[in-house]
Amino acid sequence: GIDYTNPALGGVFGVKVIGGYDFVNNDTDPRDDNGHGTHVAGIIAADGIINGTIVKGVAPDAKLISEKVCNSSGLCLTSRVLAGINHCLSIMHPRKLSAISMSIGTPTAYNSASCPTTYDAAINSAVSNGVPVVIASGNAGNKTGIASPACSPNATSVGMTYDADNLGAVGFSGVCVDMTTWADMVSCASNSGDNLDLMAPGARIISTTSS
Repeated sequence: GIDYTNPALGGVFGVKVIGGYDFVNNDTDPRDDNGHGTHVAGIIAADGIINGTIVKGVAPDAKLISEKVCNSSGLCLTSRVLAGINHCLSIMHPRKLSAISMSIGTPTAYNSASCPTTYDAAINSAVSNGVPVVIASGNAGNKTGIASPACSPNATSVGMTYDADNLGAVGFSGVCVDMTTWADMVSCASNSGDNLDLMAPGARIISTTSS
């Protein structure tokens, strides 16, 4: 979900977050109650001031559809994730849907041969309709595989780098610690493997929340 009341995300439903659905509570209010979805939405499309700091995403003029598929604890059931993808596709006309972005994934990592096929049909449907599905590779520090659904063949999987030097030691919840950083350095926590498509800044990102 997305907290559309955030001042950098419109402040109210219908301004920047223009639609969506809550598949956790089965209602039409897709407001985030975990924080991570709002953080990711801010990286994409934030445009405003939070506590005196200008926060601007990579596409600040973009409008967002919020598909809430994870609960307040961050549990994301497969059935809800699939429902969220399919809901996006069901409303893509007359709206122009540019991309589907997900920062969710399994704790288990998979290479190209072992990836489950659970999400393939939904992702393939999106891609065949001209909508790329961009998914985080996971933050478990695995170097021989990435999380599902990022491992799905037609997903665009993204690993995590830094975009700044000398941030000091950066730790990842019992996974690993990067003692120093530099721009484009791959984070020690980023999953990678033969099915990773690209890397992008994802560590120590200034966004709408600290998640």
